[in-house]
Amino acid sequence: MQFRKFFLEQATSTNKILVQQLQSKDLPEGFVLYTTHQTQGYGQQQTTWCCQRGKDLAMSIVLKPTFLAAHQLFLLSMTVALGVQKAVVECIKRKHVVYLKWPNDVLIGCRKVAGILIENQWERTLLKNAVVGIGININSETFPKVIQKSAISLFQVCGQVFSVEEVLEQVLSAIAEYYQLLHEGAYERIVHLYHERLLGWQRVVGVLRGRELYRAILKEVDEEGALNLVPLHQIKQVQRFYAKEVQLFYSFP
Repeated sequence: MQFRKFFLEQATSTNKILVQQLQSKDLPEGFVLYTTHQTQGYGQQQTTWCCQRGKDLAMSIVLKPTFLAAHQLFLLSMTVALGVQKAVVECIKRKHVVYLKWPNDVLIGCRKVAGILIENQWERTLLKNAVVGIGININSETFPKVIQKSAISLFQVCGQVFSVEEVLEQVLSAIAEYYQLLHEGAYERIVHLYHERLLGWQRVVGVLRGRELYRAILKEVDEEGALNLVPLHQIKQVQRFYAKEVQLFYSFP
């Protein structure tokens, strides 16, 4: 895939800008908008994403996975997550501590280093564009108190300053590699690789559903992005949840 990169010194939200532009004109697959100062970044359910000026990376990519059926769209999320995870591993040189956390986070240990948000655009019932937003904590030395214990940067892990542009190139290269697999129809391979890196896969996790707290085995994440759990108190039953319907608690390896 050929990427066409465009840099903004400051942006409200790279995703929001591309979504708005695509409403009035077409952009080629592989168009990338990125910044090191995003002021109104957001994630799923409009959660905020902090991007410190000149230190971290916020980027959005236009993809056109029109070959996917509507019920297969989480395969794109898996594909992008695998790419971001691989790039982080290449940066910190520590393969076994970089996890994917359902539905859209990349962790180093138990702390979030990157987040992913994909916004799809439709033409009637057909997928037209996918705007893939990615935020990565690269050179931040500290974080606001509210996320101090849950966030981490590449700098904090390695004690060195990274080139944002070099990290960007690593992310794009890795995403292109897995996107090619997706385009070739290697869906089972992508699902397998995703689960190998999924935090809590085939392990017991804590589940908070409303006011109910219980333990369950994390069986899998399906193509629609639903989390499949097997409650320990109902071992023959499989429960299926989408993002924000449950909260999980993990025992970190």
